[in-house]
Amino acid sequence: MQNKLIYLLGVKHSGKSTTGRELANLMNLPFIDMDTEIEKMTGMPVRRLFVEQGAEVFKQAEAAVCEEISYGCSQGIIATGGGICSNPHALAFLQKDAIKKKAHLVMLNLSEYEVCSRIIAVSKERGSYPAYIAKGNPKNEEDVRRIFSSVYAERTSSYKEFCQIIIETDGKTPREISQEILEAIN
Repeated sequence: MQNKLIYLLGVKHSGKSTTGRELANLMNLPFIDMDTEIEKMTGMPVRRLFVEQGAEVFKQAEAAVCEEISYGCSQGIIATGGGICSNPHALAFLQKDAIKKKAHLVMLNLSEYEVCSRIIAVSKERGSYPAYIAKGNPKNEEDVRRIFSSVYAERTSSYKEFCQIIIETDGKTPREISQEILEAIN
């Protein structure tokens, strides 16, 4: 199989990391999780970085990781962060790779209801919601879904415009999603 560079994009909890690991395994390629790389670079979890140091510092770190990947990676599967669509500097590196390295920009599109259900479940485990939900001060699950709805619509629209390939993922396993990606890029 020829060299491949595939970026997986989509909203938070759409399955980018899980599918990315599966796809990397199937293709025998390295897997890179951008959130993990940001944590290595900054020495703190991405959620804490965002909350304590703000969106701009987080976006700078995210763009720096994108630059590092862009210059140092010619093949692999890269899972981006769920909010990368709001970081034009980071997206510029992905776009450059799509042009110069023939990288594939793949959106994993999971329904709003399913994504929000995952966010609620993880947030119950962690004891806190992502900052963009927490700032809306939700009192119950209905509030969380209402707040999330506008974020989901905005980000999904951005990813659909930016990505070359869109994979619908509801009800599919990471293996099935990976197989669809392979079919789409070949």
